[in-house]
Amino acid sequence: MVLAYCLTAIISHAIADIMSYMIFGYSQHKFLSWKGILNLLLTISVMGSMISLYDMLTLPEGTRHAWFKGYDFQHALIANCIYSFIVTGITAMFMSGSERRYLSIKIETECKEMNNRIAINAAEKSKTPGAIIMDQIIRIDTGMNNKYDLAVCDFIYAKKTSSNTVSIAYCSGLKNKILEYHGRMSALEKFFINYKSVMRCHKNYLINIDRIKSTRRNGKRYILKLKGSNREIPVSETYMRSIYSALMQ
Repeated sequence: MVLAYCLTAIISHAIADIMSYMIFGYSQHKFLSWKGILNLLLTISVMGSMISLYDMLTLPEGTRHAWFKGYDFQHALIANCIYSFIVTGITAMFMSGSERRYLSIKIETECKEMNNRIAINAAEKSKTPGAIIMDQIIRIDTGMNNKYDLAVCDFIYAKKTSSNTVSIAYCSGLKNKILEYHGRMSALEKFFINYKSVMRCHKNYLINIDRIKSTRRNGKRYILKLKGSNREIPVSETYMRSIYSALMQ
C-alpha cells in the first residue's frame, strides 16, 4: 500500500509540477536562466516529495485503506494533483520572481562596471592619441570585382539586413557612411579574424568594441551605444559573457 501511494504521489506531483512551471515559471517573460529553471524544478520536486510524506502521515487510515485496498488510485491522484498544484505553484511563482529580480540586479551591475571601464579606457586613450594604429586595413570583396579598403579603426558595426545583404557603418573623415553589399555576415567576420576589437554580439550584428560609448540593461540583455552611430545595438544572451569579458580586460 505504501508503494502504491508513493507511485501515485510521484505521478500526481509530476503532473502538478509541470503545470506549475508552465503557468508560473514560463509566464515570467522567459526570464529564467537554465540554472534558474533547474533550481526551480528541483525545489518544486522536493516540495512535492515533502507533501507526499506529509500526506502519507496525516491521511486517515480508513481513507488509505479504502483507496488502495481495491487499487482505486483515482481519488489519491486527484487530491494530490490539486494539493501539489497549489503549494508548488506558489513556490514556482515566488522562485521565478526571485530569479528575475536577481538577474535584473546582476545585469544592471555589469552595465555599470562596463560603463566605468569604458570611461577609464577613454581617459587613457585621450592621453595617448597616437596609440591608435591607422594602417590596419581590410579589403572587403563586395562582388562584381569591386573591393573596398576599410581601416579597422573606422569600422563601427555591421548589420545583416537580409539573408544575403550586409550593411556596414563606418567613419570616413568627419562623416559616417554606410556600405551595403550582397554577402554573408560570416564571410565578413572572417576579414576581422585577426582583430580582437571586432566581435560578434548578435547573430545579426558585428561591432567594434573600441567604439562602445555606453551600455544599459534591457530586460535580461545588454544594449550598446556606439560612437559614430545613433543606433542601439542589442547583445544576445549567447554573446553577453564574451562582450563583458572583452570590455573588462
